This record gives sequence, structure tokens and C-alpha cells, in this order.
Amino acid sequence: MNNINRSQITTLVLLVLTGLVVLLPRVESGAEGANINHIGDSAWYAVVTLTTVGYGGKAPVTPTGKVIGVTFVLASLGVLGLLIGQIGEAITSYRERRRLGHHGYEGRGHIVVMGWNRLTRDVVHQLLETERDLVVISDTQSDVDEMHETFDTDQVFPLYAQYNDFETLAFGNLKASKRIMVGIEDDTTTLLSMLNLKRKLPDANFVVDAEHENLIQTFQGAGVEHAVSTDWVASTVVAGLIFEPDAADFIRDLLTADPQGSGDGTDIQEYRITPNHTFDGQRYGDVFETLVRDHDIVPIALVKKQDDTSELIRLPKDDVRLEAEDYIIVVLHESQEARLEHDVFGVPQGTLD
Repeated sequence: MNNINRSQITTLVLLVLTGLVVLLPRVESGAEGANINHIGDSAWYAVVTLTTVGYGGKAPVTPTGKVIGVTFVLASLGVLGLLIGQIGEAITSYRERRRLGHHGYEGRGHIVVMGWNRLTRDVVHQLLETERDLVVISDTQSDVDEMHETFDTDQVFPLYAQYNDFETLAFGNLKASKRIMVGIEDDTTTLLSMLNLKRKLPDANFVVDAEHENLIQTFQGAGVEHAVSTDWVASTVVAGLIFEPDAADFIRDLLTADPQGSGDGTDIQEYRITPNHTFDGQRYGDVFETLVRDHDIVPIALVKKQDDTSELIRLPKDDVRLEAEDYIIVVLHESQEARLEHDVFGVPQGTLD
């Protein structure tokens, strides 16, 4: 039964019962032994009958009144069935809304991942290590089911929404997110979705996976903070395996997360230089020597932050000065990460802290 029919039937039943409540004292009043003489008496009798309480010491004595009483008794069964059905429907609807993420995510500083495919699955698995909450959005309900089965943790919040439906996307609290990754397997859909979001969220930071490498500049021109083509990265590694296999193996190791979590892999990470840190104000050459000599870590680049922009300096010259809020990019053994965070830089890796 659809909602319209249920609503119409409920209205009709209520109108009939109301009419009977008004009619009952008219047919009972004046009869010998009658105790339903007023609308108040009739209403009380109707309530205790419809709720199956059956208490109150009032009952019709006339034949017509008894027919009305039988109607109340039969109607009580329908009212209870209707009530139970509506409660069950409300519970089912509530559980479905929660499953689809439509009860809303209220956290802040989280990461939003739009799209569900091989790439975004791998990204989500790697981002789980950051211990930051993730809102993962797909326009397919079966994808949401898969997310619930795959991630038995509150750290991942699956959300079912069409990528152009900002009202539903708002359940992911995108305004309060730290960064939004758009990884939809179609450049046209990705661009349209990103432009739609950019109009609604002009200050949001976007990371986009472009299917075609020649569209990276298009995405950047549309306001994307970072754009990359995973197909181009993959093809570069494959070509390298043919002509420079050892170098390509090293690059592949850097780009591939350690699947067993053993900490035996090599990784590229970046760390923020905090105010008054030992490296604040030092020459890059001195910092390079310290990290290599004392920690077996190789710096390869700096990121200079200026207002809302950043400049990536690859292989900086020795006399470049490090400043607070700069980021230093290093190559390290994954087993060194914890020591680096606690003993060397004092902050977690990445730019989301």
C-alpha cells in the first residue's frame, strides 16, 4: 500500500469514527439504563474500545448503539494494524536512511572521496592509516552496500547521492571537510560535478583524478588544487620497466602502499616545519646533512607556503632557508615514520594536521 492510499484510508476511518462518536449519545440518550448520554461519555467509550483497554464501565444498551459499539471493536483491530504498520514502516525508513548516509555526518576536518572504483578503494584503504574520518560518496546503492561490508568502522561514512544533487551531498558536510577528492571514472562527469561543487563551495580544496592526462590543465584552470592522471602515472612506470627496470622498480615501490602493513616499504612523505622548530631558519643544506647523517632520511624537495598559494622546490639549493609552515618532502623507510613524527618533526605526516 503506497503512502497516498494509506493516508486516504486513515483520513476516512477517522471521519467515520468521529461521526459515530457524535451519533452514539444521540441514540443512547433517554434509553433505560443508558450511561452514554453525552459526547464526553461517547468519546471515552470510543477511546477505551479502540485501544482495546475495555475499561470505563460504559457500554451501549440500545440495538443501534450496540451496532456502533461493534463497529468500534472491529475498528480497533484496523487501527492497531495501521499503527503497527506505520511504526514498522518508520523504523524501516529510518534504518534505510542511516544505511544510505542520509542521517548526515556532523564531523569536521574530514576527507571526502567522490566515486567508488578501483582507484578510490585503494585511496580509502591508505587514508584509513591517517585515522581521519572519511565520507565516501557513490551514486550507486550497491556501492554503498559494498562499503558497509568492507569497512566495519565508524571512520568511514558511506553516502548515497547523485553527484549533481547538492541537497543530498550536503549530508556529507562537505563545507566542513578538509579536502575533497573527485575520482569518478569519466572526465566529463568529474568536471561537471567539480564545477557544480566549486560554485557551492568556493573555498573547498579539490584533488581530481583525470582519466586523460591532457585535461589536467583544464581541471586546474577550473579551480582544482591538485590534479593527476593515474593512467599516465601507470604508463610511465610500465615504460620505465622496459628501459630502466631498476629505477622503475624503485618508483613503483614509492607509489605502492605496503599491502601487509609490515613497514618494510619505502615511502615519500612531507612534514610541516613548526614555529621555533630546530629546522626553522636553517639552511636546506644543513637540514639535508642532519637528516641523512642522523636519521637515514633523504630530503628531496621543499614546499614554500605563501598566503593561499604554495611553491614546490625540487632538489633545493643548499642556501635556501627553511621557514615555519614550510613543508619538507623526504624519502624514508616506512618503519621510520613513527620516530619521525614524534622525535624529529613533532607533527603527523601530510598537510591535513
